[in-house]
Amino acid sequence: MASMRNLRIGVAINAQHMHAEDQELYHGVRAYSREHPEFECVLAPFAAEDLKAAGPDRVPYDGILAQATAELVAVAGRRGVPVVDVWRDSPVVVPINCVFPDFAKAGRLVGQHLVSRGFEHFGYVVNRRAQSQAEMCDARYIHGDAQGFAAYVEACGFPCARFVAPRVVDASAAVWRRWVRAIRDWLLKQPRPLGLFVPNDWLCRYIADMAPSLGMKVPHDLGLVCADNEPNLCLLTSPSLTAVDLGYRRVGYEAAALLQRLLRERGRQQ
Repeated sequence: MASMRNLRIGVAINAQHMHAEDQELYHGVRAYSREHPEFECVLAPFAAEDLKAAGPDRVPYDGILAQATAELVAVAGRRGVPVVDVWRDSPVVVPINCVFPDFAKAGRLVGQHLVSRGFEHFGYVVNRRAQSQAEMCDARYIHGDAQGFAAYVEACGFPCARFVAPRVVDASAAVWRRWVRAIRDWLLKQPRPLGLFVPNDWLCRYIADMAPSLGMKVPHDLGLVCADNEPNLCLLTSPSLTAVDLGYRRVGYEAAALLQRLLRERGRQQ
């Protein structure tokens, strides 16, 4: 049984271009592995290909922690390998075990922060079809409690404007120019001072750099908060950006713990 020996776990995350989120996920997984030496983790950026190339009697991984793709989930399912998904904007639509941050709570915390700073006008900028951003900003009410950013500030009695950016703002020069014109026009129409939540750090950095040309000072006229927490974009440039910590280290740790529970349960059933 898998529970009687060391477990070989493939970690299929964005290892080539580790952003802050990926690094925190990986740190969390490795922290769990250090506490549970039988849970052996190896980077597996091509886990789906590894599974397809393996012979019928040799499965390279007991389980996989992944920013999962539909292909990986399908291949792993055929080989009987459990997958735990940690991709916050996962394209997987079939039922699958997953561990994500509480995005709505993160948005609510941003709202609380900006309200406490004295702002009375609010807005947010999200990328189109970015599910995690939508949950942070657009999640409404559950059992009467305000959930995401907009619901919280509106429950406090303040208006909240919304701007939707292209899914990829630099997909082409034309897309980029349209986005720049549109966000400039939108910002100029907003009342000041404005508390603005821009989950995408890169967009938030661009807006901060654009602000002086619009006659806006950060943070006096424009209070900015982002959510990816990339040090190069948030801390190492001026003005620095406030970022909400989504807790990806804990996500990685809890995802590893969930995968080990699944493997133990499978071992008991065999």
